[in-house]
Amino acid sequence: MVQVGRSLPCISRVLILLACISLLCDEPSQAQSRTDIGGQAFLDYYYNFAAVQDNLEGQNGFTYRRLNLSARHTFSEDIFAFARLEANDSDIHTFVKDLYLYWAWNPSHSLRFGITSPPVFGVTENVWDYRSLEKTVLDLFGFVSSRDMGIRADGAILREDRLSYAVMFANNNSFRPETYRGKRVYGQLVARPGERFVLTLGGDYGKLQEPDPDMYGASAFAGYVTAKVRAGVETFIRQTGVRTSEGSEQAAGISTFASGWFSPQWGIVGRVDRV
Repeated sequence: MVQVGRSLPCISRVLILLACISLLCDEPSQAQSRTDIGGQAFLDYYYNFAAVQDNLEGQNGFTYRRLNLSARHTFSEDIFAFARLEANDSDIHTFVKDLYLYWAWNPSHSLRFGITSPPVFGVTENVWDYRSLEKTVLDLFGFVSSRDMGIRADGAILREDRLSYAVMFANNNSFRPETYRGKRVYGQLVARPGERFVLTLGGDYGKLQEPDPDMYGASAFAGYVTAKVRAGVETFIRQTGVRTSEGSEQAAGISTFASGWFSPQWGIVGRVDRV
């Protein structure tokens, strides 16, 4: 009896979510409904020819940097559900990287509910375009998680996406379950004054448990993209919410990068971060 009683809240949540999906879908036709499955893997073989520790010298084996399996189910032209499982070399466990329901309730506006990316460094990452080499600076230093669980809204303010917005209200606990009543709010404006230029201005604020101070940050980015050249500069300030003997921990930094292709086979890419 106790086990059943404890399971009722979870069951209620699932039933409510399924009911919402059913109402939004409005009985889509078989032609509209479909499921797409995909995946990605970066696999390595390593051999330690020399090491400071004797027991590591000669060690070798197969490993992976990243594995993921994704599925997208399209209910209609305006609604789809997306799920992605991932494992990487920093965590031996498979975890849920993405799990959300997307609804384009208007031609220019959409909602996402579930585990998804906050509107912080997505635009920067798209311009950088070399995630396989390195994360962007805010992601690299862990100032903002690449995922959070909550509700996100995106939309256009001006026509042709000259100016758009993205806001998110979330748990502030990445893809893990919520453990505290405090939440985190994200917001970002994206301007595209021309086909080659993109500008962003954003910030976030998170409420933490005492005695840690609340966390907040702001960032700005300017990018330039053509068929053969990419360049960008991002600057930020952060108050991380970590209490130290000298007060709260603060950080500021700047990241600049550029890449260019001389031919279909040859190119160059470089980046400098100062934090």
